[in-house]
Amino acid sequence: MEKSHTMLLARQRVLAITKTELLDITEDCTESAFHLEEKDLA
Repeated sequence: MEKSHTMLLARQRVLAITKTELLDITEDCTESAFHLEEKDLA
């Protein structure tokens, strides 16, 4: 696969979600991390 084509595919994947969506995902993951218990880590 050509380098420029690979970069285009990567850019399309990254730009597929909005900043707001990315922030929402980050907030959800952070909130979940604060509620982890020791049994969740085993």
